[in-house]
Amino acid sequence: MIAIDRTQIEKLIPQREPILMVHGLKEHNEKESLSFFMVEENQLFVKNNLLQAPGLVENIAQTAAARAGYSSFLANENPKIGFIGAITQLTIQELPAVGSTIETKVEEVTAFMNVCVVKGSSFCDGKPLASCEMKIFIQENA
Repeated sequence: MIAIDRTQIEKLIPQREPILMVHGLKEHNEKESLSFFMVEENQLFVKNNLLQAPGLVENIAQTAAARAGYSSFLANENPKIGFIGAITQLTIQELPAVGSTIETKVEEVTAFMNVCVVKGSSFCDGKPLASCEMKIFIQENA
């Protein structure tokens, strides 16, 4: 178990408020990472007191970024920037309300050169919210 909190997460990912959709990392190993995110009323993707589908997708993408950023940190390297190339098998099952805490698991499916594929799924109180697979292109350092 690791403890990367809201004050430290900005060292791992490039996103900032109001689009910051990950507040910390709870777990990280060779194949997967688990993030947490508290839905707040003033966030960009909140409408009618619910985090909308684009926010859930962005949460999965930022969890993948936090995973990569933490791996870079452990290797004593600067985090690299990634870009979503494709989202497949997207399923939205439920939208979480303001005040909810989302846990999102991202598992690396494959990585080759500057492309990686991750499978992500988010939950709230054990109930599935969203899942998808993302192809992410990693920008090489200049």
